[in-house]
Amino acid sequence: MKIIKKDARVFVLGIIAFLAIKCIYNWKESKDAFTRGYNSSLTLQSPKSNTA
Repeated sequence: MKIIKKDARVFVLGIIAFLAIKCIYNWKESKDAFTRGYNSSLTLQSPKSNTA
């Protein structure tokens, strides 16, 4: 059995659709997780300027 381009596209689109549906269904949790991740990335950045 050969895997063709069409099979790969359908697989990838299926995963994207699953993630989109999951994100929409659990919107509050998804938004809170995104906000926490964004805020934690801001604290990881150095407050000093990067001039050498």
